[in-house]
Amino acid sequence: MMTAFQRGRIYTNIATRNIELGPNLNIVARTSKAYEDMMAGDEKMADHFAKGHKNFLRDAVYFLYTANREREAAQWWAYCQKKYGDQLGDQAGMSLETFAIARVSEDGNETSADRIKGIVTGLLAQAFFNLGNGEEDRGEAMLRLATKVHANFEARTPNKSMRQRLSVAPINEYKLEVLRDMLAPSEDVNPEFQDALRTRLNLPADFGRPAGTNAPAARPAIPGPVTAPVPPSGQAPRP
Repeated sequence: MMTAFQRGRIYTNIATRNIELGPNLNIVARTSKAYEDMMAGDEKMADHFAKGHKNFLRDAVYFLYTANREREAAQWWAYCQKKYGDQLGDQAGMSLETFAIARVSEDGNETSADRIKGIVTGLLAQAFFNLGNGEEDRGEAMLRLATKVHANFEARTPNKSMRQRLSVAPINEYKLEVLRDMLAPSEDVNPEFQDALRTRLNLPADFGRPAGTNAPAARPAIPGPVTAPVPPSGQAPRP
C-alpha cells in the first residue's frame, strides 16, 4: 500500500517526454487505514507498524501541502499530532506551515545564505516545471512554499544590510534567474514545454532565447501564486 501511495500516479512529463511516477494523494485515507489494521491485527508488531504509520502521515501531509491541498494537509497533520504527538519531538505542536518549511529545508532555523538560495531556487524550479507540465495545483503550492521559505529567512535577518552581506537577493530576482535557465534553448528540454511555460506565465515568446541584438531583454512581470480550489482526496480524518 505504501508503494501505491508513493508511486501510484502515472503522468507524462512533457519537458523530458518521459512517463513518470508520483505520489497518489487520493489513497491517503486507505493507506492510513491499512496501517491501523496491521497495528490492530498484530500486537507484537504494533509498535513497528506505528512507526511506519507516523512516517507515512508526515509524508502524506507534506505531499498534500505541496500539491496545493492545504485543507487536507491540515486535517491529516492534526490527526498525526493527536495520535503521535508524544513521538514527534520538535515537531510536536508545530504549525502546518512551519512543518512544511522545516521539511523542505531540513532545519526550520536554517541561516546559511547559500543553502537558502539553493532551497528557494530549487522550489521555484519545481514550481515552474509543474506549471509548464499543466500541474497547476502543485506549481502554485511550490511557488507559495518558496516564498514562505524566503520570507522565513528574511524574518530571521531583519537587518537589510545584513541580508545584502549574506548575498540573499529578493525572491523576484531568483524567479527571473530560474526562468532564464529553464527557458534557454537546450537539447535536453522539450521546446514545447518551454513554449507552454511562457504561455502559462504570460512571458514574451522570446524570453530565455539568445537575443539577436545587444539591446537588453524586456523585464517580464513576475509570476506569483494564486488561490486555487482544494480537490477532494477521499475521507479526511476526524479531529
